[in-house]
Amino acid sequence: MRFGSRATILSGGLAAVIALSVSAPARALHLETRGGVVALEPAQLELPTRSVPVFQFAVFYDKDLEILPGPPMQLSGAVHTNGDLYLDSGSTLRLDGPVSAAGYVYRGRKNADVCMWGDVVVRDALGDAGLPSCWIGRETLDADQLREQRAAVRAHVEPLEVPAESILEAAPGSALWERADLRVVLSLSDGTPEIEVADADNRRLPAHTKLLEGCEAASYSDTFFNNREGRFIDMLEIDAGKLLDCIHREPLLSGRGGLDDATDGGLVTYFSVRGPQSAGINGYGVRVSNAARLGASDPSAPPVRGLTLVTDQAMYLQGDFNAVEKRPAAVMADSLNVLSNAWDDEASTRSLWFRTAEDTIVHAALLAGTDTTGGIEGPGGQDLGRFSGGLHNYPRLHEDWSGKQLRVRGSLVSIGPPRHVDGAWVYGGYQYYAPKRDWDYDPDFDDAERLPPLTPHFSQLRLQLWFPPAAAQRQVPAPPAGLRAN
Repeated sequence: MRFGSRATILSGGLAAVIALSVSAPARALHLETRGGVVALEPAQLELPTRSVPVFQFAVFYDKDLEILPGPPMQLSGAVHTNGDLYLDSGSTLRLDGPVSAAGYVYRGRKNADVCMWGDVVVRDALGDAGLPSCWIGRETLDADQLREQRAAVRAHVEPLEVPAESILEAAPGSALWERADLRVVLSLSDGTPEIEVADADNRRLPAHTKLLEGCEAASYSDTFFNNREGRFIDMLEIDAGKLLDCIHREPLLSGRGGLDDATDGGLVTYFSVRGPQSAGINGYGVRVSNAARLGASDPSAPPVRGLTLVTDQAMYLQGDFNAVEKRPAAVMADSLNVLSNAWDDEASTRSLWFRTAEDTIVHAALLAGTDTTGGIEGPGGQDLGRFSGGLHNYPRLHEDWSGKQLRVRGSLVSIGPPRHVDGAWVYGGYQYYAPKRDWDYDPDFDDAERLPPLTPHFSQLRLQLWFPPAAAQRQVPAPPAGLRAN
């Protein structure tokens, strides 16, 4: 497979998204008639595809997507959902990029038949275009209305195929688990918490486990109370700085390289919690801290080419993440929580008065499960309450962020609901107050060399050239129907 040029797709569900051209050779049989005799000969196919990284979307959902902020919010970059799209605002929602939905596009909310008074503005090549206002309740925007408003919003486009939610499973056969450079597991199965390094077959590696223990990069805690879930969390604690120091100093990656490993575009580390409730709703989690700079402390250490963190359980990012000397980075998890630079576990059981956040930065592509409003995807979930929180509450928060800024630069991707948490979204109370949201797409991801390791891709396959052996240097007409690719 050969990667070629970059081009902007002009039509279809990926319109206005930059794609990489990929040439994939394949073999087939050439059907030919010679003197009334049908002959079959080997043929060479060139299958050009368009490969689109999922993290090239500012927002991508494989489910209903609700963008309903109260305060002003602006997003740049492509926005797509394979479900229905709900757009509304209590002030001004501005989307600077192509917006598309495989389902319906609504002006208003999903959880109730209401619409706020704010503006929704979508920018295209000719400038700003406002969506129609709604004054009483939710309105369905058909293709004619969208065209009349000249809004760069398209409904009923072809859905994009995405990997199954099982992509995050910590088991042999799961791509992310098998291709990880390092697998760290907190085992709770025997009652006593133990941390180990595992191989791709989920077997303990004693020598590597001892190396990790000596680096003091991983530990266990149970002092974090999650008010949304209503329980203390059995937490695998990862000190990112110490872990990267350990990878630099010790042969922790089983000969696969060090900090500058380029396999799959950089380092991939998998963290899991193995316990009696691992497969269902549980109180397990992975917390990554000391990650403001993704690199070793040794000035002579090579820079990290890229870093992807994966867990099949809930992920908690505490403090700034990849804010200094930014590297290509991604976090993939069952659910995604952000704790500010001011977080203290001791306050987690107290009121929000004692949990005041501080400005925090996250520079990463994020792939995590998100709740479904009404518990049902599609129109059948309308007007049932149980609001998911929407895109503007994609990261789960646990502090009073009033007047504080949460800056996110990257991509927000959700391919389904979380499988291991079920706490309902609630605003205020003991849970959280919203930050000033400074969220946007990271344009670095337009460059394939600056994507995080193991970025998932969409591919569109088209049969373009067909070469029988005797005419390998000339382009022939379209092949027989049985050889066409869709």
